[in-house]
Amino acid sequence: NTALTSRSPYYSCPQFRLYLVAAVIIIMAKKGRTEGHWRDLANKLAAGGATPTGKGWHPGGEWKTTIDKILKCPETIRRQSSNGNGQQTLLSLFNRPTSTAMTSPCTCGWVHGNETTAPNTTTAAAPLRPPKEVDFNILCKPDPRKTVGDVRGIYKVYPQKGCFDLEVFGYTNGKCPHCKSSNIEAKNINPSVKLIYTTGKPRFVQGIGLECQACDGGRWQSYEKTYVDSLSKKQQSELGAVVAGKRNGVDVDIIMQMRVGATASAIARQSLANLTKLHAQWEDEYEENCRIAAERGYDVVERAFPSLEESGLPGFAAKADIITIGLLRDYLSTKDELLRELASLRSEISMAIDHQRKVVKHAVGNNGASSFTVVGDGGILLGYYVVPDDGEQWLKHAMLEMVQRHGAVLNDDLKTVASQGNLPKVIYVDKMCCGGTEGSRADAVRYFYGMLKKLDVFHLIQRIGKEINCEHPRKGDFLKRLSECIFTLVQEDVDALKQARDSGGYNNLTPKQEKADKLHYVRTKIENPERIVSKILVVVKGQIAIDREAKKQSMMAGDACEDINTAHRAYPLILYLLCLQGTERGVETGS
Repeated sequence: NTALTSRSPYYSCPQFRLYLVAAVIIIMAKKGRTEGHWRDLANKLAAGGATPTGKGWHPGGEWKTTIDKILKCPETIRRQSSNGNGQQTLLSLFNRPTSTAMTSPCTCGWVHGNETTAPNTTTAAAPLRPPKEVDFNILCKPDPRKTVGDVRGIYKVYPQKGCFDLEVFGYTNGKCPHCKSSNIEAKNINPSVKLIYTTGKPRFVQGIGLECQACDGGRWQSYEKTYVDSLSKKQQSELGAVVAGKRNGVDVDIIMQMRVGATASAIARQSLANLTKLHAQWEDEYEENCRIAAERGYDVVERAFPSLEESGLPGFAAKADIITIGLLRDYLSTKDELLRELASLRSEISMAIDHQRKVVKHAVGNNGASSFTVVGDGGILLGYYVVPDDGEQWLKHAMLEMVQRHGAVLNDDLKTVASQGNLPKVIYVDKMCCGGTEGSRADAVRYFYGMLKKLDVFHLIQRIGKEINCEHPRKGDFLKRLSECIFTLVQEDVDALKQARDSGGYNNLTPKQEKADKLHYVRTKIENPERIVSKILVVVKGQIAIDREAKKQSMMAGDACEDINTAHRAYPLILYLLCLQGTERGVETGS
């Protein structure tokens, strides 16, 4: 750049300028020929044109093969001979046309055309290329490493062509799961790989067999959870999975989702959905690769892309039962930390307690027949316990700890408080809600470990449902209407859901889908008690009217309706009412 400027002392020298031009020509001459140049040359030779002489004219790579075939083609030799372009070289003497060559068909596959000479030919058919099968590029399970040195004492990721990445986890600086000895020796390499469930691409880990030299605890793999817990936090994070026994492992991200409330079945569906998305992505890439190959002149072999099942991806999707086992196994290792975290949580406005039998029905022995759960504001879990039954005597230990956590002090009756502290004033219970009147001698019965107890709405509806014949055709509709009397939808959420459906074009949902959306995206609230009571009375009076009409229709049909059983069509839905003003006197409905 400096030499080309007019200010340079070399610019005025004619000899230098001549050298500079020569250098530029040399540089340009060394530039590779274009596709068009070699195509024009092939057209010229196939039409019978003379073979170039000198150095540097012959191409390389794919065009070399194509032009060599054209020069050796009987049709090319015949055309060159008829045009007088045959060269008297040692090669041409061997390629001199014979009677056979003059009549032999074309062997190069190039379109020779009808020209006798074609020194300036620029159009001809593209060279024919062999059929091409485009790879599906479906990743599969990786092959394990074969030598101990590839695994022992390290964590490393080995990429494999056509397979998912292989992770090796072979640390030997931990402690024996049985005797806690550090005298551990690596015995053999694991000949298989372990699948780790994730919500995205599956992971595959290979470990190494370890054996303790200080005890007879047997052997274990280096990725076993009981052994990994003895490694450093950094090494544990490198594995980032929970592996227990012969089952497949579970990624820690799934464990964290379970801790914050995601269900195992929901995570399993998410895992399968992401693998289905990955399959669709591979299919799009395959179709794009086929299009590119066809544009480059290849004869692409048409093959149907393997289905999701044929690709093997569903086998890598997370399984709900394995996820649950992984969560429980992780809990055994992190129990102390989780309990300390749980003990630090408090509630400010209210608490709620509930018993459930189903969740502990598989517990071993008779000491765990029911669960006892304490939740706080926003549904945050404050305590979870397993008790022999739903009796009040088993709740003392849990509730005393809950009261102490909030800084309250109870009186000797364990019902009222001497010091409220930060203890909420209201607790919603599933039972033991009755008894006591404000200002009476039994006023303390209204309290439950220092908090005013109230029956939660769900168990209120549940109790009413238990009093109705389970086979009554109007039971379900009545309980639904009763729930609608108590709970009111948040209109802001209703409007937002409608706007989302309209913008996305989802206006033809089934009733089941609409119900699922309402449960997931629309909050509910409980309004003032007077309005709730009024709504309930309207619904109940309507059902009483229907009961009377059903009895009337049956009697008009000739049925005396005396001593009818619960399966009779005239059997009433509402048998009696309790006065909502506070008395316990039963009110007959007249049905």
